Amino acid sequence: MLTGLFNKSSYEEINTYIDFINEVSTGATITIDSISATDPDGTVATSDVISGTPSPFVAGTRVNYRVKGGTEDFYYVSVKVLVSDGQKLEAIIELRITGTKP
Repeated sequence: MLTGLFNKSSYEEINTYIDFINEVSTGATITIDSISATDPDGTVATSDVISGTPSPFVAGTRVNYRVKGGTEDFYYVSVKVLVSDGQKLEAIIELRITGTKP
């Protein structure tokens, strides 16, 4: 499910999140299965745009992570979670990275 669009410059490192509140039943908990990024050709670019510091983490129904650097282009960021009630959910965000201005 494509859930949003996120814009940033190639210089920026920004903390962001995806909230699964509308898909998770009251009382259910989520855990991160994976966070990945691909470029328009489908090439894996996770290490180019998703920071490992701080580590992605769950807070309630939100998966928090940091978007970093990247070259001027757009990427698809996939956030997959496992829900304690047996569901598997995925959110896909289109990430657009613009060049920095001098």
